Amino acid sequence: FNKDHPENKNLKITNKKDKYIKVYKNDEWKLDKRDIVIDNIMNNKFDTLETYYAEKGKNSIKSYEKKRFEKFQDDIDCNNQQTLDQLNDDIELTIVNNS
Repeated sequence: FNKDHPENKNLKITNKKDKYIKVYKNDEWKLDKRDIVIDNIMNNKFDTLETYYAEKGKNSIKSYEKKRFEKFQDDIDCNNQQTLDQLNDDIELTIVNNS
């Protein structure tokens, strides 16, 4: 949702109570299941973070940041429901506020 990259504005939640999300694919908006799309976003972005952390971040951040990330990593790996729910809510709010 960067103003300089409108091509990345490809998700919309127009009704917070609806179980669907609009996804822009192949030059048109299509409905998809919101929970699945958000779960995919969460997994993909976490994989990106883990890869960056393992390759570059681990050796370039402060020890307290390393501990925070590793706790976050453990929460995700152990399916800590509170952490997963918070991430889900944050992603959903970001989409709603930028739709």
